[in-house]
Amino acid sequence: MDYLNHSQLYERAEEILQKKTPKINSLPTEADAIRLIHELEVYQIELELQNEELKLAKLQSEGIAQKYTSLYDFAPIGYFTLSNKGIILEMNLSGAKMLGKTRSALKNTPFYRYIPNEENLVFNLFLEKAFESKTKGGIEIGLLGSGDSPIYTQLTIVVDKGNEDQCLLTVTDITDKQLNLEELKINLEKEIELNQLKSKFISMTSHELRTPLAIILSSADLMKMFSEGVKEEKVKEGLIRQIKKIDIQIGRLNQIISDVVLLEKNNEGKLTFRQMDVDIKSLLLHLALNQFGLDENDSKIQLDLGIEPVFVKSDLTSLSHVFRNLIGNALKYTPVGSPKPILKMIPKEKWVEIQIEDFGIGIPQDEKKFIFDAFFRASNVSNIKGTGLGLSIVKDLVKNLGGKINFSSTEKRGSVFAINLPYERENIAD
Repeated sequence: MDYLNHSQLYERAEEILQKKTPKINSLPTEADAIRLIHELEVYQIELELQNEELKLAKLQSEGIAQKYTSLYDFAPIGYFTLSNKGIILEMNLSGAKMLGKTRSALKNTPFYRYIPNEENLVFNLFLEKAFESKTKGGIEIGLLGSGDSPIYTQLTIVVDKGNEDQCLLTVTDITDKQLNLEELKINLEKEIELNQLKSKFISMTSHELRTPLAIILSSADLMKMFSEGVKEEKVKEGLIRQIKKIDIQIGRLNQIISDVVLLEKNNEGKLTFRQMDVDIKSLLLHLALNQFGLDENDSKIQLDLGIEPVFVKSDLTSLSHVFRNLIGNALKYTPVGSPKPILKMIPKEKWVEIQIEDFGIGIPQDEKKFIFDAFFRASNVSNIKGTGLGLSIVKDLVKNLGGKINFSSTEKRGSVFAINLPYERENIAD
C-alpha cells in the first residue's frame, strides 16, 4: 500500500471539503464573520478547559493507581495470583519477602515448591477444593521462607470470578501467634504437672500430720484420766488447763488440714455430694447447742428459727461445714461483752434464707470485694487466728448446692451473712 505525502493529503482533503460544503449563494457579511470568530474563540477556550480537566484527571488516576500499587506491594499480608495448577502468576513484595526470593525468581514457579514436603498433599487438596467449590477457604500451613525454620502461615483462597482458572491467595504470617500458643501449651502442661504434685503433696502431708495429731490427742485423753488421781487441787487444775489447750490446738490443726484438703478437692472438681432431705432447723439447733453451746440448754448465739421444721434437698455434710464456719466466724470476730450473734431462719416461697448476724469488728469497706478470696484476711483481724480459707470454701460449697451467699458489713459495728437455699434441686453441683 502506497502512502500519500503532505501535499497530496491536502489536495484530497480540499476535494472532500468542497463536496461536503454546500454552495454559498452570497458572501458572508462582516457581522457573520465576527460572530463566527467569536464562536471559534469560545470553542477554543472550551477545548483548553477540557484539556486541563483531562490532564488533572490523568494525574489523579495515576496517583490513585500508585496509591493502590503501594498498598498492594507493601501490605503486611502476602498476595499471590495462582493458576488452577498452583503456578505463581503474580505476587506483591510482601509475598516475595515471605518466601525469601525476588518476584522475578518466583514468577511461573509452582507454589507447592515453597511448602514442606509433609504438607504438600494438604495444600494440593486445599487448592483443588477451592476451584471445585468456587468458595472461599482457609488453612494453616508452614512455608519455607528464607530462614532455617518454616514460618507458620494462614492461607486463604478466593477464586477469581472474572477468570475461573485463577485464584487470589492471601498469606498471613502467624509465626508469633503459633509460638505463643506453643509456649502457652508448654506452660499449661507444666502447671498441670505442678498441680498434680501439689495434690499429691497435700494428700500425703495431711495423712502424715493427722497420724501424730491422733497420737497426741490420745495421749491428752490419757493425761486427763491420770489427772483424776492427782490429789493436789492446784496441780490438778493446772494440768486440766494444759490438757484443754492441747485439745483446742489439735482441733484447730485438724480443722486447718480439713480446710486445705477440702479446698484442693473443690479446685480439682473431686468433691462428692449425697443429696437427701435435710431438716435445716434441726441442723442449726444441733450446731448451736452441741458445738457452740454453753451447756445442753443454752448457746453462745441467739436463735430465731421459727416453730416448724424446714426441709431442703441438699448435702448434709456440706451444709454442716457452711454453717459451722459462719457461726464460728460470728463468734470469733465478736469481742467479749458484745451482744450474742443472731442465727435466723426465714422461709420464702422457693427457698429458705438463713442469716448469721454478729455485732463484732466488721469488714473494712475497701476490703469487702476480697472477702471470698482464698487466703485473704482483712486488715483488722491480724490478732485473731485464721487461715483465710473458710469463706472461700463456703462460697464454693453454697454455689455447688445451688444456693447464693451475700453479706453486708460495717466496720466496728458487725456483719450479716445470708444464705439462700432452694427447697428442691435436681442434681447438686450442676
